[in-house]
Amino acid sequence: MEVLSLETTGSTRDTRTAEHRSRQPRHELIGQRGAPVVVVLGGISATRHVAANENDPTPGWWDEIVGHGRAIDTRAFRVLGVDFLDGGRRADGRPRRTITTHDQADHVVRVLDELRIDRIHSFV
Repeated sequence: MEVLSLETTGSTRDTRTAEHRSRQPRHELIGQRGAPVVVVLGGISATRHVAANENDPTPGWWDEIVGHGRAIDTRAFRVLGVDFLDGGRRADGRPRRTITTHDQADHVVRVLDELRIDRIHSFV
């Protein structure tokens, strides 16, 4: 995967933290293969692990909504959870770099491209 150029700086330097560099992109895709895809982003405190599934049975942050027989039924939909880009932290605790909503959107598009998902059903 190529390095993401940030909107605010136009930088092409590697904007990922060490954790992201090692496993980029960070996403989790669950549900029936071939089913319509629902992209679910939970915010800065949530991870890609939206709901318990066959590969990771630990509770997800939205188990009450996503899963068999739930509002977003994983028998009818595939659910794609994507980790947000991390701007990192400086020694004083302030962000190392600014990550904009456009940067986050570009990141989601890159994940969709890597997974060869041309169309999504919805974005939550």
